[in-house]
Amino acid sequence: MSREVTVLTKETNRLLDVFPDTIWPMPHLHRRLARLLLHLPEPRMRDINHAIEYLDAAHAAMRGWNNDEPRPITLALLLDMLTAHSEALKTMHAEVVGWKNDPRTISHLSQASETLDTAREDVRELFGRDGGVMVDLVEKWGRKLERLEKAVGV
Repeated sequence: MSREVTVLTKETNRLLDVFPDTIWPMPHLHRRLARLLLHLPEPRMRDINHAIEYLDAAHAAMRGWNNDEPRPITLALLLDMLTAHSEALKTMHAEVVGWKNDPRTISHLSQASETLDTAREDVRELFGRDGGVMVDLVEKWGRKLERLEKAVGV
């Protein structure tokens, strides 16, 4: 594990002893930590699951700051979560015999599907029909998720 991940994890946990995870800068620290975990040379399932937890907490806090309305940063967090679920499925495929029937696979697919639905709603609300690149990016995730679901047989 990288030194930055180790230091940021320790410092974030120390801050959480004093501050709730919904105040600045905690969501930003959670996102940074999640991205570091996802970009380790060989992330383990534990790292990926922690990244998803951090991203989920950051997304919830930032949505709360904005009266539960989407913002570009919350859409970016949703895309980060889709990346994390995709990484989890890729790692499970490589490490788990019978990964298609593993309940964790179904769980990650289900969570990714819910995240994708929220991302689709957010991109429509933020950009409407003129979303162009952002709509295409979210729909690209939709196609990827469909391929993963087909591979698993869901």
